[in-house]
Amino acid sequence: MLKVAEDRSIPPEVYNWRVYVLAGMAAFGAFMFGYDAGFLGGTLALPSFGDEFFPGGSTGSHPTESANIVTVYQLGALAGSLMAYPITEYLGRTAGIFFAGVMNVVGASMQVATSQSTGLGLFYAGRVIAGLGVGAVSMCVPIYIAEISPTAIRGRLVSFYEVALQVGGLIGFWIPFGVNQGISGSIPKQWRIPVGLQLVPAGILCIGVFFLVESPRWLLKRGRTAQAVENLAWLRHLPTTHPYITTEVAAVRDAISLEAGASHNRGRWSTVKEILLRGNRNRLATGMTLMAFQNLTGINAINYYSPTIFKSLGVNGTSTGLFSTGIYGVVKTVCTLIFCFFVIDRVPRRTILMIGAIGGALSMYYIGAYIAIAKPAEGKNLGGGGISAIAMIYIFAVFYCFSWNGTPWVIASEIYPVTIRGVCMAITAATQWIFQFAISRATPYMVNSFGYGTYLFFGSWMIIMLFWTYFFLRETKGVSLEQMDELFGLKTVYRERDDAESKVEDICVEKTDDVTASEGSIGSKFGLQKNSA
Repeated sequence: MLKVAEDRSIPPEVYNWRVYVLAGMAAFGAFMFGYDAGFLGGTLALPSFGDEFFPGGSTGSHPTESANIVTVYQLGALAGSLMAYPITEYLGRTAGIFFAGVMNVVGASMQVATSQSTGLGLFYAGRVIAGLGVGAVSMCVPIYIAEISPTAIRGRLVSFYEVALQVGGLIGFWIPFGVNQGISGSIPKQWRIPVGLQLVPAGILCIGVFFLVESPRWLLKRGRTAQAVENLAWLRHLPTTHPYITTEVAAVRDAISLEAGASHNRGRWSTVKEILLRGNRNRLATGMTLMAFQNLTGINAINYYSPTIFKSLGVNGTSTGLFSTGIYGVVKTVCTLIFCFFVIDRVPRRTILMIGAIGGALSMYYIGAYIAIAKPAEGKNLGGGGISAIAMIYIFAVFYCFSWNGTPWVIASEIYPVTIRGVCMAITAATQWIFQFAISRATPYMVNSFGYGTYLFFGSWMIIMLFWTYFFLRETKGVSLEQMDELFGLKTVYRERDDAESKVEDICVEKTDDVTASEGSIGSKFGLQKNSA
C-alpha cells in the first residue's frame, strides 16, 4: 500500500488564512444541509405545524405526510447532485456553488409562503427545489475545497464541510425548542421561523461565492493556464514564479495529461470508458460504498426523526424530546470540531472508520436490547436502563462524528482523477441521497413496526462496515491528489495498454521525473528534507 506524505518541501506561506477562509465560505453550503437535518424533525413536532396542516391531529398521526416532507427533499437533492455535474464541469466549481445557493433561497421562500389555504403542495415543491440546492452542494463543495487545499491539511479543510453541517444541525436542533418555549403553539409563526431561517445560510452563500477564486485544477483542465497559475499563487501566498507553484502546476498538468492520454481517441464514450478502467472503477466503487455505509449507520434516521426516536426510548413531552434532540446536536458539533482540528490529518482514515464502526455497533445493539427487554412506553418510568439507552444515543453520536461523519466525504473528495472528478463525485453524491431517501422513508415505519429490530439492523450494518474497511479500503492519508493513480493501480492499467498509449505514458513518466528533480531542488533551497508517512 502506498503511504506517502507530500513530497515537496513546503514553504510556510502555503498554510495561510486564505485557504481557510475560502474553505469556510464554501462550507456554508453544508450549513444549509445541516440546518435542514436539524430543524425539520423538531418543526414537524411543533403544535403549530400540526394545527396548520393537520387540524384535529398532529404530524405524528400522519406518518405518510411526515415521510413525504423529508423524502421529497432528498429526491430533489438526488437530482441536484446530478444536475450540478455539467455546471461544475463546464462553467466552474464556483458556478455550481452559486447554483446551490440560489436554489435554496427559492425553495425556502416557497416553504415559508405555505399556509393552510395553499396546502402542503407548495411546501413539497419548496422542499424539492431546496433539495436541488443541497444536492448540488454535496457534489460541488467537497471537490472545490479538496482542489484548493495543500495536501498536508486537505483532510482538515474538507472537514470544514462536516463542521458547517454539524453547526447548522446544532442550530437547527435548538431553534424548534426555542420557539416552542417562547411562542404559543396557536400562532403560525412558531413553525415559520425555523423554516424561514433556511434563507440565512443560503443568502450568505449566494453573496460569498463572489469572493471565491476558481479552482486552479479546474482551470488547468480547461486550458486556462495563466489564470490557474495566478489563482494558485494567490491561494499559496507565493509569487507566480516561485518553484513551489511551478512544481505544483507541473504535477497537476502531468496528471491531466496521463489521465487524458488513456482515453484519447475513444470517441463520445471516452468518459464512460475512463470510469470503467480498473483503477477508476475501484475508486468509484469505494466512494459509492462509503456513502451507502454512512447512511446505513442510522445517523439520518436519528437526525430527521430524533423526537420520534427519543419517544420510542420513553422520553415524554414535546419540550423534553426537543431538549434531548438539542443535546444530541451539541454532542455531534463538539465532536466534529475536535475531529476536524485534531484527528483527521493525524490518524489514518481506515483506523478512524474501524473504531467508529465498532463503537457505533455496540451502541445500537445496546439500544435494541433495551427496547426488546424493557419495552419502554410513554408515561412509563425510564429507570436506569432507559437512561443508559439515551446515553447510548449520545455515545453513538461520539463514535459516528469521529469516524463515519466526515471521513467518507474527505476520502470521496480526494480519490478521483481530475479528468473525471466531477462526474464521479456527482455519482457519489447521488448515492448518498439515494440511501438517505431510502433510510428516511423507511425509518418511521421501522420504528413503529419493528421497534428494537431497527437498531439491531443498523448495528449489524456497522459490523459489515468494519470488515469492509479492513479488507477493501485503501489508506489515503498523506497521499496527494496526483498520487492517487498509483495508489489505486491506474498507472499499472496504463502500462498494460497498447503501444500508442504506452508512448503517452512514457512522456508523462519523463515529466514526472522532471517534477521529482524539481522537488529535490526546492527541498535543498529551503533546507528541508522529504519525509514519508
